[in-house]
Order: sequence, then structure tokens, then C-alpha cells
Amino acid sequence: LQNNTQSPAPGLESAFAGGDGTESNPYQIETADQLQAINGDRSANYTLIADIDASETSDWNGGKGFDPIGVDIYTAFSATFDGAGYTISDLTINRSDENFVGLFTATRDGAIVSNVTLESVNISGNLNVGGLIAYKRGTVTSSSVSGTVTGSSSVGGLFSSNKGTVASSSVMGTVTGGDNVGGLVYINRGTVTSSSVTGAVTGSSRVGGLVGINQGSYDGSVTSSYATVDVTASGDMVGGLIGSNSGQVVDTYATGN
Repeated sequence: LQNNTQSPAPGLESAFAGGDGTESNPYQIETADQLQAINGDRSANYTLIADIDASETSDWNGGKGFDPIGVDIYTAFSATFDGAGYTISDLTINRSDENFVGLFTATRDGAIVSNVTLESVNISGNLNVGGLIAYKRGTVTSSSVSGTVTGSSSVGGLFSSNKGTVASSSVMGTVTGGDNVGGLVYINRGTVTSSSVTGAVTGSSRVGGLVGINQGSYDGSVTSSYATVDVTASGDMVGGLIGSNSGQVVDTYATGN
């Protein structure tokens, strides 16, 4: 999943409030429709220029809601998305029969997602479900998800899978699945730092309030982070902080039941 250097799609400018999709002049987004239009070019650069009320997405696509950006790990977002401190509220994705579900299905190694606030989301999928990104590579900083994230397996409030860096990011709400659940991320194969989870996490096996599995064989590390959560699970490998750990954990803690 290397970075894609393809130029922005010609003629796409009319779908956005401004910009041309380059790094120096990203496409500008101020509506839910424009947010959805990112699917037209997942190698271009984007920035929010206003808060977005996405409550209308509950009625989109016959009740399935917003169509995740990308289809699977092979159609991953590869550029930059800057929330610029604005809020996307009441986003609905109701796709319990689909895999790789989130605002983004996947991001590539060179992708940068920053300053994104998703508030009062209602996101559901089958396998590999994350509030912000399902299969995450690259870098995510200063981003948050609040609301409800639900899936059958491999579920995380922010990501299902992390490879790369996540910093200064958080989840507040309820994260629910079967096996393989983490309040922030289900499986961490990268770096988690200065991040947190507040709320409730529910699953069966391999469940953690912050991280489900922190995988040392892929240099998984968690530093300066915490979970203030109630964790409920029926199986094994369950922890208030991490369900199963073979990586590095430093200056990190959990409180709750």
C-alpha cells in the first residue's frame, strides 16, 4: 500500500467549494455531499472549511447511510485530509453486511489525516470496522470520534487496524463487537501515543479498553495513553487496557470496571 502519486482527477473542482486537489491548494469541503465526493479521487488532498451537519446521511442509500470513502484496502485514500478543527456531526453508516467500514475504508502508508472531529456518529459494519478508518496506515493526529461504533469482529472506535502513527487522538462512546475489539484500535502494529478512550467496550475474546491486541512482532507500541472505560467480555484475552500484549507499553493506564 504505497503512496499513489496520481494527479487529481480533471473536472472534479465543481464538486467542491474550492481548491484544485493539490497539496498546496486542497479541495475545500463544507457539506456532506462534498465529503461523499472524495470517492471521486482518493489521491487528491482535502480540507474542511466549515462544520458539517451530516444528519441527512441517515436517509441516504436506502437507509445504509454514507458510503465509506473507498471499497477495501486496495482502494485506499493516499493523500491528506485536514479537518482544520471543524466538526462532522451525526454521520450514519449502516452497513452490517459489509466489511471495511468507517469514514474511510483504508489509508495508505503516505496518507495524513489530521484535526478531524467526528461527533455523535452511528457506524455499523461486519468485519473490520473503525469510526474514522477501518484499515489504517500512514499518520493520524489530533482526531476524535464520539458516538457508537459496532461490528461483528475486528472493531475499533478509531480504527480496526493501525500500522503507522496515531497521536493525540481519542474515542468517547460505545464500541461493540464479537471477537477482536479495542476501544481505540483492535490490532496495533504501529505507534499509539498521547491518545485515550472514554466510555464502554463490549466483546467476547481479544478485547481491550484501549487496544485489543498490541502486536510486538510488528513493533506495536503504546505510550502516554489511557482508557477510562467499562469493559465487558465473555471470552479470554481481555483487559481494561489491552486484551493481548506482546509489544511495548509505557506510561499508560486504565481505569473502570
